[in-house]
Amino acid sequence: MITRKDAAALLSVSTTSVDKLVACGLLSPTRVAHLVMFAEESADGVHGIDRLLARGAADPTMPAVVVRLSAPPEENGDTHTGWHESWREPRKREAAEKWWPLRLDDGVERKLLLAEVSDWIVGAWWIRDKSYDVDARGWRFDLDYDGELWREHYLTRLPLGRGREALTLPR
Repeated sequence: MITRKDAAALLSVSTTSVDKLVACGLLSPTRVAHLVMFAEESADGVHGIDRLLARGAADPTMPAVVVRLSAPPEENGDTHTGWHESWREPRKREAAEKWWPLRLDDGVERKLLLAEVSDWIVGAWWIRDKSYDVDARGWRFDLDYDGELWREHYLTRLPLGRGREALTLPR
């Protein structure tokens, strides 16, 4: 068992990102006395650090739209849809389809949309269509699920650093 600070160091993220990974169900904390601890290895329904390190890195030059998702509303206190590991795919897709503030080139349809939480890809879909809303000041995507695409990208690491909540690759 390791501490939150040690988990952050192993994952090369901030302790705030570790908290977000917990809130989204990607890491399972365990209380030991007054400390919150993390398993280095996954076992018996516990999501350990190894689970996030197992898949390696995604290609940051692949053409894609990347949206950064937050913890679910009950965790983040916000009104938008967050993301949680336990949700079924349609609800995860709904979270990724919302209005995103970014510049898009024409022809973004049939490109890849990746959803990420604290540098890990948690969803991958093909963009079928898009629409812009002036009031929302953002794009909404209609997405198509592809199981093979999902398996290829799920829990691969895409470290883009701090920045906007939505962006296009390559930058």
